[in-house]
Amino acid sequence: MPQKYGCAPEWLELEITENAVMADAEQALAMLGRLHELGIVLSVDDFGTGYSSLSYLKNLPVDTIKIDRSFVMHMTENASDLSIVRSIVDLGHNLGMKVVAEGVENSEALRVLKAMGCDLAQGYHVSKPMPSTDVAPWLAASGRTAQRISNERKVVLMVDDDRTFLKLFRALLSSEGYEVVTASSPNEALITLRHVRPDLLLVDVCLGEANGLELARQIRDDPATRDLPIVAISAHSSRGYSALAEAAGCDAFVRKPSSNGQMVSLVTN
Repeated sequence: MPQKYGCAPEWLELEITENAVMADAEQALAMLGRLHELGIVLSVDDFGTGYSSLSYLKNLPVDTIKIDRSFVMHMTENASDLSIVRSIVDLGHNLGMKVVAEGVENSEALRVLKAMGCDLAQGYHVSKPMPSTDVAPWLAASGRTAQRISNERKVVLMVDDDRTFLKLFRALLSSEGYEVVTASSPNEALITLRHVRPDLLLVDVCLGEANGLELARQIRDDPATRDLPIVAISAHSSRGYSALAEAAGCDAFVRKPSSNGQMVSLVTN
């Protein structure tokens, strides 16, 4: 094909799935080796959903692995998905491969992937499929847009075990121009903070059986996060909570907002 169309072999990239490789690993290894010798770029698609052996993966002459969208789409809400994505990024880089994340559908996910060092992102947040004639104008426009967003958007990490509230909070603040990352437990929040550096942390005082104020203490004790602004919130108004929040190192305590206007004010004030 490169000879037929007069293009360099490295301009052609072939994607294979884990399951296709493992169906006949020995034959696949030999065939991919020949393609690689021709200079054709090879990538493993939907990585993480198949049953590939690491012993085969390290020997495959592939240049890129693509993280399956099923892990990427919910990683800002699910600590397990976040850990899996991080592990695949580290694995790919340690094997000398580029890593592409599939299913990137919002700016929160893109920011997390950037913090991880993921090489490329693919998904509707980047662009929907388009005709080849539209690619050059899109590249010119998206470069300016990406620069503007990265310079202006503030990131808020919201920790609350009420998933309905988290969804409402994310939807509202995203529409106001914020990037919102959520966690439903202290452990999930700490995992998220390894990969994301928010401008503000909002934490519910009562997180089921967990304690949001203990999370605040842990964040203050960590040199990497001790300067992070923290606001404790609760559905119950109590002077006792206010004193406890201050003792835990929180910058403020406020009653949990019950209206859209209060939610926006909580972040902007």
